[in-house]
Amino acid sequence: MRFADGRVRQFAPLGRVAGDLPARLTGLTGPWRAASGWICTGIGASAAVADAVADRLRHNGVGAVSLPPGDVPGLAATVGWPVLLVSQSGRSTELLATVEALPTGRGLALTNAADSPLAAETGEAVVLGGLADSRASTVGFAALLLAGHMFADWCAGGAPGRGWAAEVAALSAAAVAFGDRLAGTVMDAAGTATDVTDAAGTVSDAAGTVSDAAGWAAMDVVADPDWLAAAEYGALMIREVGRIRAGALETRRYLHGPMESAPGGLTVLVGGDRLDRVADQLAAGPEPAPVLRWSVTISGGRTTVHVPASGLPPLLLDSAALGPFAGQLLVGYGLQEIAQRVAVARGVDPDEFVYDQDDTKLGTPSAPAAPPAPLSTIDERKSN
Repeated sequence: MRFADGRVRQFAPLGRVAGDLPARLTGLTGPWRAASGWICTGIGASAAVADAVADRLRHNGVGAVSLPPGDVPGLAATVGWPVLLVSQSGRSTELLATVEALPTGRGLALTNAADSPLAAETGEAVVLGGLADSRASTVGFAALLLAGHMFADWCAGGAPGRGWAAEVAALSAAAVAFGDRLAGTVMDAAGTATDVTDAAGTVSDAAGTVSDAAGWAAMDVVADPDWLAAAEYGALMIREVGRIRAGALETRRYLHGPMESAPGGLTVLVGGDRLDRVADQLAAGPEPAPVLRWSVTISGGRTTVHVPASGLPPLLLDSAALGPFAGQLLVGYGLQEIAQRVAVARGVDPDEFVYDQDDTKLGTPSAPAAPPAPLSTIDERKSN
């Protein structure tokens, strides 16, 4: 499906995933719940899901790290932890090479694809059933993100079905409300250039509209730890869909050097009060450094999303069961919006990539198989 259609449809399958997954997890036969820790890995959008799963596991008291596929076998041999391999397609050659380097029975696949080579190679898998997705992932990312959070709760001994189905039902409306808060802060309503005439008769683009973003050379998405996985996913969407260089950084890491290169691009700040000061510093710097400030916090079982420039009140989500998931999904949705609007402004087709690689995935029955991928730490962001 097209990227725009995927954005609209990405929330619809979540209730079914939340309802079906507990039985699928209970049906696993491996010693997964007995593991003292996990290594999580993936490529592209699936790498962001792997990061979120590792974070949720740690929050649940289970040791976990997220690594590029090529780094996994060495650590797995040292610590003895099982490996969760996240792949929407289930055909990523580098993940298959990683499984082959692991002892038998040490890998578990989390995939959207039914009958995937990765699931066959690991022997056991959590499969979502082949949900239709856009090329730059929308539906698949949202569904795998939910499944990964539920898996992390199950690994920690929790009941993964408790509360999830009811709470994810509210996410679609919350995303629309979040979109309302974004309108006017990063783009004009039509997604086209907006001219502003000042008192002297000078015509210029309105500050903060998508027409500005189309001319920026790069974007930084800076996020507190709870939202970093969504920032990584969103930066990928901005690169793939909008074709602008974009990167995601954790707040503290951003302050240690990368912040100095902010002028000339857009900075999206996602998180708590510490980033208010960062926004003020960027605004007061010697060169223009446009900023989008999204306040996203968790307190008392409630996720609060606020876009101060929107003029609208904060969006409150009761998310005792969902934890950071609700905010992660909304942040990802907002960054999809930026990516799509920038693509339109730049005249880019969001459903086409400039470069196609034939060696990042195994071929389908109608396509030739790719050669085996060597183990490496290269992050093939378009292969997921």
